[in-house]
Amino acid sequence: MSKYTLTSDDDWIESVRQHLYPKLHGPLSSLGKRIGIPLYAVGHVGEAQYIGKFDENEDTIEDEFDDRGERNPIAALKSLRDGRTSEGSWVVKHDDAPDLIEKGMQLHFTLFVREDGESGRELYAHYEDDWEERPIRHLRGRNFSASEGVAIAEEYLDEHTHLIRQ
Repeated sequence: MSKYTLTSDDDWIESVRQHLYPKLHGPLSSLGKRIGIPLYAVGHVGEAQYIGKFDENEDTIEDEFDDRGERNPIAALKSLRDGRTSEGSWVVKHDDAPDLIEKGMQLHFTLFVREDGESGRELYAHYEDDWEERPIRHLRGRNFSASEGVAIAEEYLDEHTHLIRQ
């Protein structure tokens, strides 16, 4: 069982995010401009964050993350250039993988239905400031790195999970 409040069984949160976050985006953006801190509820994932395709289904992937990370329900709802919307957001922090992730940083995974329509999922990742420890730096994207995120994610998946990239 996960040490966090929301687990792999809590897929209901994704429906809430998909419904609520687009409505929150405008007011958050306006507030952020007034206070000088970027605030947002929706965003995009770039191809530079692509890790690969996985044959494992959503439940299997989320169970792997549940054992080693945490569901991230407050992460912005992400979409891809082709219009697919994220199905899940998970973070792995230093305490979860101290061999790969520095203190104060997090590895953020985003799950999407596969573009080819096959079963399984596509995963994207980036490395950034931990939103709990460094919220302002996180929002400003101070240490955001797609390339470092992909490299760490590949090593993490190979060494800490049973998931297999195609």
